[in-house]
Amino acid sequence: MGVKHFYLWYSKQFEQCLHKTPPSAMDILCIDMNGLFHYCAQEVFEYGVFAKPIPSSKEYQGLLGRLNVERVPVKMTKEKLKRLFQKVCEKIEYLRKYIQPRKTLVLCVDGVAGLGKMNQQRQRRFRAALKPITAWPSTTPVIEVELDGPPNMDQFHSNYFTPGTWVMDDMTKYVDWYIRLMQSSHPAWQTLNVIFSNEKVPGEGEHKIMEYLRRNASPNDKICIYGLDADLVMLAMMLPFDNVYIGREADQRTFDFVNVQIFKKEVVQCMDWREQRDDHTFTSLYAVHDFVVLCFLVGNDFLPTLPSLAIIEGGLETMIKKYKRIGKEHGHLTSMYKGKPRLKMKMMSLFCLEMARVEQQMLYHKYSASTNFTPDLLFKEYLKGRDTTKEFKIEDEDWKVFRQHYFHEHFPSTVTMNTVIKQYIDGIHWVLHYYHQGIPDWTWFFPFLYAPFFTDFVESESLSNYKHVHFEKHEPVPAFLQLFMVLPQSHKALWPTCLQPSVGDEVEFMENLPVDWFSYFPQKVLLDKSGKRKDWEAIIRLAPSSLNDFSIVYHHFTKNNLVEKEKRRNLRGKSFCYRHDPSLPGKSFSSIYGNIEICQVRTDMILLS
Repeated sequence: MGVKHFYLWYSKQFEQCLHKTPPSAMDILCIDMNGLFHYCAQEVFEYGVFAKPIPSSKEYQGLLGRLNVERVPVKMTKEKLKRLFQKVCEKIEYLRKYIQPRKTLVLCVDGVAGLGKMNQQRQRRFRAALKPITAWPSTTPVIEVELDGPPNMDQFHSNYFTPGTWVMDDMTKYVDWYIRLMQSSHPAWQTLNVIFSNEKVPGEGEHKIMEYLRRNASPNDKICIYGLDADLVMLAMMLPFDNVYIGREADQRTFDFVNVQIFKKEVVQCMDWREQRDDHTFTSLYAVHDFVVLCFLVGNDFLPTLPSLAIIEGGLETMIKKYKRIGKEHGHLTSMYKGKPRLKMKMMSLFCLEMARVEQQMLYHKYSASTNFTPDLLFKEYLKGRDTTKEFKIEDEDWKVFRQHYFHEHFPSTVTMNTVIKQYIDGIHWVLHYYHQGIPDWTWFFPFLYAPFFTDFVESESLSNYKHVHFEKHEPVPAFLQLFMVLPQSHKALWPTCLQPSVGDEVEFMENLPVDWFSYFPQKVLLDKSGKRKDWEAIIRLAPSSLNDFSIVYHHFTKNNLVEKEKRRNLRGKSFCYRHDPSLPGKSFSSIYGNIEICQVRTDMILLS
């Protein structure tokens, strides 16, 4: 998913970076596979962009960011699932022919994520399990919505695309078979190294791609990365290579290709505060890192957006303007320490102060000058009776009172603002490290649904006295534990059989837990659309998953209780490089998808996480 509206923003701001034709003479093609899975599933099972509505049905741009329409569901038969697998592989072959990589094809599937991503996945999967609503009440920013009942097991659901499900297991087995088939019979595939990292290998697909490129690509390689996540451009900017392109569908018929080198140059030029070219206080590398930090503040998969910012309302441009003003005197927002980018806290403090001075005006513009946003009722009350022609000031008493009310409304009573600020700055460092070198800690997450204001940063001791965080790597969780943590109770049929009783009222073990276990599986949830444009942007007020709580229950129910087939789905896997090797004896490769009579494919394990 990445940074919301970022693709729309850069396609308008830096149109010269976009091309409709694929770059020539590519060496490496990388495919973030989950985008293919979802797209092909929508086509095969006729939902999402391929929904065929009943003629009398009403359309509504709904909670999932697509048209919610009445439709005749397509049954999930063995034949339909096989057709889905075929469609995915046909798409791989279409992209290979279209891009024509000369050396390597990299296929990476989302594996188990870090806890920072898992809480966002929990939001998305609960959203996908809500009962549909006909329309959002225009005057109500917060509504209560019930979760739907268990889906029919003979109907496909997007939650099947979660590591650990039998569908993902079957899908990636088919892709493995397809690679072997093509390398055994297709000359164009026999010249390629094919890297495949399935859902059993921890890590998000795009980050496994970046890890492969950091470890194996050379500066002379021309690289094309196909994927739908908006943050792929920022990830590619932080690679130590120049010849990188991002490919994605602009619509069902045309592609956009982003020249990352040109984009990077445009970003550096946009961030450049220098009046004289011989001013050596400005460096392109740090400018790129600074830009990525600014993008984090308008939202990403790991940290919530600051309330006053909206990328489509000029929030990013305003931050760049303030950044350049203070950069002239104080330099970059980031520096390198032991090979990793990190914030310069003095510069961060000055930047937050500059933004705090215009924050109230930005909020006023966001809610008053635009009819696109659902108003925040607290801010609406704050503005009532106020003379908005007068200058907003940081020290205004009513601004302080408003922020106190906002904090009490949106954060637990057990935490202080200093704690929130500290955790948010830790989060910026976590995401910076993740983008630059891979995941720094599998268990870190930002434990709140909302972000503070710039003014809160300015007034917080956590900013002025910040001590840089040291992350411990830890280990990724098993696939079944992630399934348990991100799926709602109504989808428990996708959990291993032994886990399904854990949400039953009669289980004595659950009643003796020190936490309210069933609060993790509500039957109704609050959706908050305050400050958002679209219904699908609404925040679901779900308690973040406690790894400790879920681990206790998970190990209690799964210990010695997984059947053999489930154990195999729950194993941590390896990534492999497939090569056609005519020197190998032509042995037969047996598969339920078809036997390959002469299979001369060599597989070698590689590290991607």
